[in-house]
Amino acid sequence: MKKKSHLHTPQKYLSKKKSQLLLHIFREIKNGKNPAKIIKNSKYSRDQIYNNLKILKDTGLIKKVGYGTWEAKGSEKKLKKKLKEVAFTYHVGRPHTPQKYKNFSVRGHAISVTLRIPELRNWEKREHLLRKNKINFKKIPQGQRIILDNAKVWLCDTSIVMYFKDSWFGYSVDDVHRRILADVFKFITRLENFLRISTLKIAGRYKMKFSRRHYALIENELARQYDKEKKKLYVYDKEGLWFLIDNSYNLHEAEGVRAKTTVTDTKKVEDFFNGLKETPITPQFVVNGFHNLIEDRKYYAKNLKAHVGSIRRLAHEVENLSKQVKKINGGN
Repeated sequence: MKKKSHLHTPQKYLSKKKSQLLLHIFREIKNGKNPAKIIKNSKYSRDQIYNNLKILKDTGLIKKVGYGTWEAKGSEKKLKKKLKEVAFTYHVGRPHTPQKYKNFSVRGHAISVTLRIPELRNWEKREHLLRKNKINFKKIPQGQRIILDNAKVWLCDTSIVMYFKDSWFGYSVDDVHRRILADVFKFITRLENFLRISTLKIAGRYKMKFSRRHYALIENELARQYDKEKKKLYVYDKEGLWFLIDNSYNLHEAEGVRAKTTVTDTKKVEDFFNGLKETPITPQFVVNGFHNLIEDRKYYAKNLKAHVGSIRRLAHEVENLSKQVKKINGGN
């Protein structure tokens, strides 16, 4: 019988308690209260309120309008529907039937995590320990490689590197990112048990970083156009490649690929396309706007020139009037 993966949880909905908290915060903001007042007048902690504000922000039904000030829009019915979308993520292995995931908005994949490890007893003899515990491994220049729950794990002298083949599907970049983090932490706990290590934490924390991660916007219109014309798009800056258009699994993906900044990069692209959808701005609109601006400048310059002449004539007349007044005063 095939062993069930500890990672592949097909779906996850918000608990009733969590939903009630989110609805409570939404109602309070709708009634004009800021987070500070909500915390003061409720049994929930500051961290609980602010962590759940982020989830509500993902729904698009609340937004920050100033320092400590939030604004809510829409109905509770719409919020409940949105919460189901934000809460729902799908974590799978290599998607053999990708078209069933087309209703999602974001796919996280190509995840690689490097975990710095503490000084472990007999770690330099880990090869002997692997054999003793009948754990299959392969020698590599960096150390040993094992397979655990569909992930490749490199056991190195000062670190452990994890390569995940899986994909995470969700409705927002933030939603997918949170789920990946949660699953990576679960995997590390599973790895500790598998290797019979008490803890891989250093000073009470896992010292890890993403050495690779791709977050892709699914069914992106620009990607669809490029794929239709069988073209590729690679966007570079001074630090190298950060964005590309790919057609993995025929999902027409526009994706951020720089490990360090992919969450914020993909979020910016996501916000840009959502903004473009809400407020369509065509190149012709921009050109016409510049044309109107230039015409306004010309009109302003023409009037300014006329006003300068008028002001000079006025100054001349005031000077003449002043002379006449002096003559009259001298005559008296």
